[in-house]
Amino acid sequence: MLDSMLKVMSVVADTTNATQKAYGVNGGGLLAYRGDSTLFVDPASYSMLVIDPDGNVVRVIAAPRPQDAAALMGGARGGNAGFDARGRLVYSNHVNMVRTAARPGEDPVPPQAVDSAPIVRFDLRTRKPDTAAFMKVQATKLVYVRTDAGMQISPVINPVQTVDDWDLLPDGTIAILRADYHVDFIDGDGRRRSGPKIPFDWQRLTDSAKSALIDSARSIGQRGRARGERGATAANSPGRRTPAPVRVVTPSELPDYRPAFAAGAVHADPEGRLWVRTTSQDTTAHGPEYDVIDNTGKLVDRVAVPGGTTIIGFGAGGIVYLGVRDRAGVHLVRARER
Repeated sequence: MLDSMLKVMSVVADTTNATQKAYGVNGGGLLAYRGDSTLFVDPASYSMLVIDPDGNVVRVIAAPRPQDAAALMGGARGGNAGFDARGRLVYSNHVNMVRTAARPGEDPVPPQAVDSAPIVRFDLRTRKPDTAAFMKVQATKLVYVRTDAGMQISPVINPVQTVDDWDLLPDGTIAILRADYHVDFIDGDGRRRSGPKIPFDWQRLTDSAKSALIDSARSIGQRGRARGERGATAANSPGRRTPAPVRVVTPSELPDYRPAFAAGAVHADPEGRLWVRTTSQDTTAHGPEYDVIDNTGKLVDRVAVPGGTTIIGFGAGGIVYLGVRDRAGVHLVRARER
């Protein structure tokens, strides 16, 4: 637990087995609960610990369906889970796979991730879920590749995917940022409204630009494959397999325009505004650019943050918390919105 100036106040839980506060080494998630309490999500035990303002664990709540526990941990793909005005837990489960039986005489087909995901509202008292909406998500195609080590599953890299994103406003309203760059709102009673299209300088992807993106993705994938091969050689283990060849989509599979944002781009502040990290290419004089959208879906500001930083959250009184990557590593800093 840290105060608003990022000073450590106490240790709520850790990964040291010698203490009474161990929670394992597979990580967990944090959710803002009602009032000033916090939920710590432990996916290993499918439970949520209720932490009071002093950092004490006061009780345990069973997590929703086991297959949804990982969705509560947040992150770029899952969004930030939270609670709506009626106290229902709201989250998006992106772990949805479709299995297809192979046809006679053909190679088997690996499970495939679907390109849409539900935003679920879960009542912790009745243990009943309902689906508020669907959103478009990243879906990496998987293929089987024949190698000298046998059949291996290999991803087909797509460097430019068009997706939706979402977050919860402070009053529990679900805000979904659609790929065409407008916001859909869903309140706790299910009422829906849509904001206007947000002005954006869309960048067209020419054939040469698409080819350059594909070549860059293939190069990055090959470097990762080379590191994997060196690791397998260093381990000198006969049980280790050589990584499958790098697969990349064709240029024709890329969109004609660069998306305005990527997955994990949206954060809501205490005033009910959405901050969207855009893909604007005008970063010569500053770092990433954020569009600020009010609770009617209208663009009200554009803000640049320093290079090497990204917004990860907000505090009261215009406080902004930034994740920073520099020579010292990755750490948090506190800033103030001007």
